Amino acid sequence: MAGLAVPGPYTDGMNELRRVSVAIIGLAWLGALLAGCAGPQGNALEHMQSRGSAPRSRIDAIPLAKAQAGSSEAAVAGWRTALARLAWDTTEVPSVRAAAIKTIFAEPESEFRSVCRETAMRVLPKESSREVVLALCEVASSQGWTDFGPAIVRSYSRKVPMVPEEKDRAERAALVALFPGQSVEETAFGVFLTGGPIDTTSTDRTRLDAWDLLARLDPSGATHRRLIEGASVDDADIRVLRAGMTDLRAVALSGEQLLWLKRLRGPENAAWWQEVSSVIAGFADPAPLGLRHAEHLRWTAANRPERLTQTREALLAELSGRIAGRQHFERTAEAQNTRPREALSQVGPRLSRADLISILALDDALQAPGLGVHLCEQVRLDRKDQTTEYGGLVRLEANGPRTDAAWALFPPRPGERQGDNRFIASPDMIVRSDTAAAHFHFHGQTWRNHDLAGPSPADLEYAARFGRACLVMTTVGECVLSVDYYQPDGVVVDLGTISGVK
Repeated sequence: MAGLAVPGPYTDGMNELRRVSVAIIGLAWLGALLAGCAGPQGNALEHMQSRGSAPRSRIDAIPLAKAQAGSSEAAVAGWRTALARLAWDTTEVPSVRAAAIKTIFAEPESEFRSVCRETAMRVLPKESSREVVLALCEVASSQGWTDFGPAIVRSYSRKVPMVPEEKDRAERAALVALFPGQSVEETAFGVFLTGGPIDTTSTDRTRLDAWDLLARLDPSGATHRRLIEGASVDDADIRVLRAGMTDLRAVALSGEQLLWLKRLRGPENAAWWQEVSSVIAGFADPAPLGLRHAEHLRWTAANRPERLTQTREALLAELSGRIAGRQHFERTAEAQNTRPREALSQVGPRLSRADLISILALDDALQAPGLGVHLCEQVRLDRKDQTTEYGGLVRLEANGPRTDAAWALFPPRPGERQGDNRFIASPDMIVRSDTAAAHFHFHGQTWRNHDLAGPSPADLEYAARFGRACLVMTTVGECVLSVDYYQPDGVVVDLGTISGVK
């Protein structure tokens, strides 16, 4: 679709929205009733603003305060000012905020209502209260406000742990109600096309957020491909996406991957793009590729060309033979039924030929002489710094001596550090990783970190967001590292241990 659809009947979507409303808001109202049912006392305007009063009685005071204002313009203006403060103050009780929002938009058209409508559109993309998001979605749907589409899509692009099922998201119900006759994916694509231009300094997140939502709704990329191919607009980002599909046989699924593709398509990487395109054109495998495969295939063509013609079974056998004799450690930090499998014997069927070529290329890099000692020095730096995990970039080199630049650290900036159990990739690292083969980081809080041997749930989300091949190296002994490979679709492969003991 080239843009958002013309509004039409939205009965089915509103029914879904009402079901969502009951599910999300029910417990909140029950809590308010249990908190106390005392009605407003005296001045209702004061009572509706009293944080010490029960939420239910404050909500009841809202219409009473308007009635007390009567026909006095000054009193009505005071009530509206107080109502707006309740609606947009993020420190207020969510149920009170939601009631204030519904009251505002039940009012007749006025300058006050128009200003609040603009505020609502601006607030919704980053609103943290699910009750408030629900209220805004209900209002937008009931009013038929299709221009709220971008704001709703941006809100929907954020993952919400408390609402894990896509079908239960209030934003989804609102989009179904507002844009009948097209899928939510098509609506997100329409917002993408009408959003602001993307560049590395852009402050307009509309287009990137729409692309992130599409990534979550279409993890396989099949819908992405159909929508990109069918787009009729002359758009610079669509041209880049089509070039990626044609030359690299890959779709940039998320916003971060789209930024990556745009940099790869830039003049600074023109020679790399030409070389990679030539290699991929001769790679006889009909399976779609990811952006992460491009550098691995380029390096393999130059250094291990026989792998490009081997069958998937032969590649799997080579990898299996390599890691069979290595020591392996399974991550046990999470419940067994929630953590991914790591053994090659279990995950092998999920690996494509290109995946296996990628893993073998990275394993070649891991076997470079002296690498264990180099990584141990980096782990020691990490262990001295308890404000963050350390990590960086892997670059594949031609046959020959390993250089330390191939495994370069990029410690997070001071303002980006979130504790000793989290690695944050700095903007500098991301920009410099365009033609890197992988991102890596350490789990090295202690020398014996066996229970953390493998990617965490946050690590897997990182790989999906950035579309990268990743390595996590966990200390299981002094200067002994357990290495796990993982990729955007959640597949993890335990590659065994390497030692940096001198």
